[in-house]
Amino acid sequence: MTGQALDNLARRVILDAARQEYGSLMAEMPEHDFSPAFKKKMRRLLRRGNHPLRHRILQTAACLVLAALLSGCAVLAVSPEARTALAGWIRELRQEWFSYHYAGELADTPRNTVYAPAWLPADYREVKAPEPGTFVHALYEGENGALLSFSYQVGLKRTTFHVVWDNTMVQQVTVAGSEADLYRNTAGDTNVLVWTNEAAGIVFWLAGQLTGEELVQMAESLRESEPLDWVYRPTWLPGAVSWFSSEEADGEGNTVYELGEEELITFCYSKSGMTPYTERPDGQAVALESGTAMLYHLEESRDLALTWGDDETGYAFWLVSEMPLEDLIRVAESVEIYQNNINDVLEIDTNDLAAPLCKQVEQALTDEFVEQVKEYARHDAEVNIYMQSGYVDFAAAYTKTYVSPERDAAAARVSAFIKDHPFANGVIENHVLCLAEPLYFADVTVGFHQTTANIYDENGTMIAGYNSMDGQWTAVPTWEEKQFGSVSAEIYAAAFQEARMNQTNRE
Repeated sequence: MTGQALDNLARRVILDAARQEYGSLMAEMPEHDFSPAFKKKMRRLLRRGNHPLRHRILQTAACLVLAALLSGCAVLAVSPEARTALAGWIRELRQEWFSYHYAGELADTPRNTVYAPAWLPADYREVKAPEPGTFVHALYEGENGALLSFSYQVGLKRTTFHVVWDNTMVQQVTVAGSEADLYRNTAGDTNVLVWTNEAAGIVFWLAGQLTGEELVQMAESLRESEPLDWVYRPTWLPGAVSWFSSEEADGEGNTVYELGEEELITFCYSKSGMTPYTERPDGQAVALESGTAMLYHLEESRDLALTWGDDETGYAFWLVSEMPLEDLIRVAESVEIYQNNINDVLEIDTNDLAAPLCKQVEQALTDEFVEQVKEYARHDAEVNIYMQSGYVDFAAAYTKTYVSPERDAAAARVSAFIKDHPFANGVIENHVLCLAEPLYFADVTVGFHQTTANIYDENGTMIAGYNSMDGQWTAVPTWEEKQFGSVSAEIYAAAFQEARMNQTNRE
């Protein structure tokens, strides 16, 4: 089924459901003239249905899942107040998960502030700062290498937050006068604290090797930042477009996309409210759904430049490209304030293998391992076969034991979640899992035809991916694995070459 067919089907489902639930009321509704602001908002929502980037028909509430390897037989019942609440966070038990479901009124505008703890234990330092978004993640590291994770989900989307209840002792505590759940891990050192901000529609959690008292102290020190600079991105681009370059800082942005051979699209924004074309008198007025833009023909090329502004934030924007004017307008009307989500906060490793050896690789390169690699190389050189299966299997097993992340255990946990969770049919669901012991993250997306999942290590680096179409997990090598494999291969190659030269000399 094509994307357009899916969109049409989704629209029919929405309309049919609306008619069944509100059909009798619609006949009784009086005539009403909607305000220009309301009409503008509805036009924008309808246009989003045609944007192939970021906007999906029937995209449901993002589900935030915290899977801590928790234990015990403590079962938290939902309070009578929570059961009858029409707003706020409701907690209930679903199979082996505690589910925190936000039933309040969702925020309709993004935030340009972040929360962060003002107090940290003396030996901890920030290694990843929080950034505005629907999913916010910060990371702290102790002098002994222990990691502390602070994250929260903003109520811009309907959220269900799951906490697995085995291997834990659950304790009711208070954070700034409000009830919170402290999950004391009996199977390891990582404890988890979960609390909510009902007014802001936010669920917070801290996970790390701290005592419950320290976690509560951090939570109570939470402070909201001053307003930060907005970040803007287009949500629709024509055809097969690829990212080329981007510079964004201090309220200024310049992103270049490639559209075919040697054809570029440049999108820029500035909090100054000025564009490079502000002083040009030859602009042509062009109507946008948000107001009026100005169009300029650039003499030095065939490019067009389209400029416009955001009355609410005072930012100015401009697009430069050879594409037709109707496409320029469509890109301009798709520009929105950008908010980080789980896929943006957590990332694929792009570190340089030529960097100095990391501590984990240094520790794994023992004298015994190096000598074993050389022995395999000398044995293979005798028969002049490079890297026979004996060495390959040995290196893979050693890497998995001493260098690789706990990929199999994490994949098993996520697979169990996918298998046991009662996903709804016909809707898109997004879930985020935080796996304590080890302190890993995972995101699970349930679509119309497939389920996908990604697992990230303590530093937010992707280590495995899953797609239900083939039903298998695919390992994504970490920097440590790649660096260790590279060094091991160099040791093997040098030993193999030396053995071959010695053999040649003897002959």
